[in-house]
Amino acid sequence: MYGLIHCALRDHVAGQYGEDSVAKVLDNAGVTEEHFVVMQAYDDEVTLRLIGAACEILQVDPDELMVAFGKFWVLDTAVKHYGPVLSFAGRTLDKFLANLDLMHEQVAATFTNLRQPSFEVMSSDGSSISLIYKSERDGLTEFVRGLLLGLGEHFQQEVCISILARKSEGEPHDIFLIELQDD
Repeated sequence: MYGLIHCALRDHVAGQYGEDSVAKVLDNAGVTEEHFVVMQAYDDEVTLRLIGAACEILQVDPDELMVAFGKFWVLDTAVKHYGPVLSFAGRTLDKFLANLDLMHEQVAATFTNLRQPSFEVMSSDGSSISLIYKSERDGLTEFVRGLLLGLGEHFQQEVCISILARKSEGEPHDIFLIELQDD
């Protein structure tokens, strides 16, 4: 994964748990600040070590950390680094999700060898959206749940997220049901 992920995780941990916690997580993961060059690709194992160390040091459930980090990614990192691209992808949650792969293609132009995920809206009826998430990477389901919750906040749309299918349970990919709550 790219260093931007590491920078965002560092910022999330610092914001929620303090700078001292960042130092402990880095030490536990055997990672130094050199693993935070935004545009540099790193082995996924570095990212997994950081996440594992954060869970251990912060005594946080991995799913809880991944959901919170997904929300942080949308509400902080994506806004800072991809603000204009975000606004072009759609002005409502359903439009944005329908254009998510196009947005990733735009982002991929700035990152060499980016292994981006794919999202496909299966159905959208005004009250719910069924979304397929495909990735060659495993273990990011709860991160995507956090992304979807963050997108709900970004678009000022209260959402309830259910997971209908999990790749980790033998399905070909994850499927999310996003229920749009009345304001």
